[in-house]
Amino acid sequence: MVKKPRYREIADTIRQQVTSGQLKAGDALPTEAQLGEHYGVSRVTVRQALKVLTDQQVIASIQGSGRYVRQPQAAPLLSPAVPQTLAVPHAQKLQAVAESAGENVAGTPAEQTPEPEAPLERERAPESRTVPPSPSGIYYEVLDFAVVQPDETVRTALRLKSGERVYHVRRRQFIRQRPAAFDELWMPLALFPDLSYAAMQSSTYDYVEQVKHGVIDRSEQELRARMPSVEVAQALGIDRQQPVLEQRTVGFLQDGTVFEYSCRVTRGDDVPLTWVTYRHDQAGGVSSPACGWPSSSR
Repeated sequence: MVKKPRYREIADTIRQQVTSGQLKAGDALPTEAQLGEHYGVSRVTVRQALKVLTDQQVIASIQGSGRYVRQPQAAPLLSPAVPQTLAVPHAQKLQAVAESAGENVAGTPAEQTPEPEAPLERERAPESRTVPPSPSGIYYEVLDFAVVQPDETVRTALRLKSGERVYHVRRRQFIRQRPAAFDELWMPLALFPDLSYAAMQSSTYDYVEQVKHGVIDRSEQELRARMPSVEVAQALGIDRQQPVLEQRTVGFLQDGTVFEYSCRVTRGDDVPLTWVTYRHDQAGGVSSPACGWPSSSR
C-alpha cells in the first residue's frame, strides 16, 4: 500500500482532532513554526497540510491573527430545527501525542527558525472602502476591521470568557451620499470565525441571517442623547455642539446566544426615530415601549 505524503497525514490528524471535539470551532491553531516542530517537518510541509484543511473548510485564516477552526458546515449556524450551543475559543494549542520525527516531501530536515506569533493587527481597507449605494441610497464605509482582546465592558455584554477574542469594527453609514451614523461593534470570533471585511460593508443582520442562517430573536437597546466626540463629529460632518443620539445594542439569537454588542451614534437632524408604545402585549400583560430605527439601518 502506498504511504500517504507527510502533509496528508498531518492534515488527517488535525481533522480528526476537530471531528473528535479535541479542537472546537473558534480554537486557534499553533503557528507554522510550532506545528513544524511538533510534527518534525518543515514549514513547506506544514503549509501544504494547512492548505488541504483550508480547501476542505476545516479551518479559516484571519489576517493579522492566525488560523482558526471553522464552524462545521454540516450544521448551519443555530438552525431553528437543530438547537445548539456554539463552542467558544480558548486559543488552545494542539495537544495530540507527538508523532515520530520525519522529513518533508523534498527530504530536507525540518526548519529550526522560530516563527513569531502574529500580532493582533488591524486589516487595512482595500482600494474601495465602500460598496455601491443600494436603491435606497444606503451604503457603508468600513474604517477599521480587527481581531482584538475585548475590554471588560464588551466581554460582559457578549457573555464571553477570559481570553476569548472578538471582531472590532468601526464604520460609517451613508444615506443619499451623506454620513448618517457612526457604528462601533463587536462580534465573537468563535461565533463567526470566517467573518470578512467585505461582509461589514453591508447589513450585519443580513449577514447573520442570510449568510450564516442564524435566527435573530431580539435586541436590547439603550438610547441616550449626548454631545459628539471629535472623532464622531468628523465622521458625521457635524459641529461638536450638535447633539447626537447614541444607541447601545446587545443582539440575541433565538437560543439566547449574544451575537453582537454595538454602539451606534446617529446625527439627530435628519434620521427619524420611531417610538411605538403598546399598553398590552399579545398575552394581555403590560408591554414596554419599543423604539425603532429605519429598517435598513442595521
